[in-house]
Parts: sequence; C-alpha cells; structure tokens
Amino acid sequence: MQKLLRAAEAGDVDALYRLGDAYRYGGCGVRQDAQKAFLYHSKAAALGYIESAYALALDSLFYGHFCPWPQEEGARVLKDVAEKSLNPDPWYWYARICFEGIGMPRNLYSAKEWLQRCIDYMGGHDSDAEELLQEVEAELAAES
Repeated sequence: MQKLLRAAEAGDVDALYRLGDAYRYGGCGVRQDAQKAFLYHSKAAALGYIESAYALALDSLFYGHFCPWPQEEGARVLKDVAEKSLNPDPWYWYARICFEGIGMPRNLYSAKEWLQRCIDYMGGHDSDAEELLQEVEAELAAES
C-alpha cells in the first residue's frame, strides 16, 4: 500500500485510480471511504485519466455512493468520456441517459446515434444496445 501511496503522491494516474477504487470498494488493506475514493478518482480524472472520470460520472448518475456531483455534472462528464473513448461501454451509458433524460434533457436522436455506434462496433451483437435501440426507434416512430 505504501508503494501505491508514493506513486499516487508522485502523480501516477494509475495509482490514483487504483487508490480511488480501493477506497470505493474496500481493498488493498483499506476500508471503504467515500471521501477518499472521490479524492483519488478526482485527482486522476483531473490529470486526464478517463477511467476515473467514467467512474465518477456513473456514480453521480446512478449510484451516489462516493461522488457528490449533481447528475448534470455526471452527464457532462459522461458525454466527454464517451466522445474520447474507444470502448463501447461509455457509449451505451451515455445513450441510456440521453434516452432516460438523466442529468440532461431527454434526446432520442442522440440516444439512437450512440446506440447505433455500439451496435456497429460490436458487429451487431450487443443485445442491451439493440434492445434499447428498439425502444428508441418505437418512440421516434410514434412521434412522427
């Protein structure tokens, strides 16, 4: 743990992320501590570590365990993460908050765009994205 703390103090973003998760879930010999989890993940996110920004955004939007941000801030950060990520998970979750209107006004067109990106990336094999896309398309069809 001391080695991890020293690395974090030196600005190692991976160490900051790992400490954030250790305090978030309890691990590496530490108890859960929401304030420390937020502190370490915030430092890593401020240094550009996308996984910490993603963890903060999802927590503020859905869980509220360690991130005190309002949902609007979580939505803004999740959009930023989705735009920078090559991973379809943030794309799906951003589509979901667009669809549900969590932390932002509901936007079915954005939801459709991000879901289609997930499906295309996965070669048409993303059942969660496909299911939600069907709901989005049904609502869009009903509106027209």
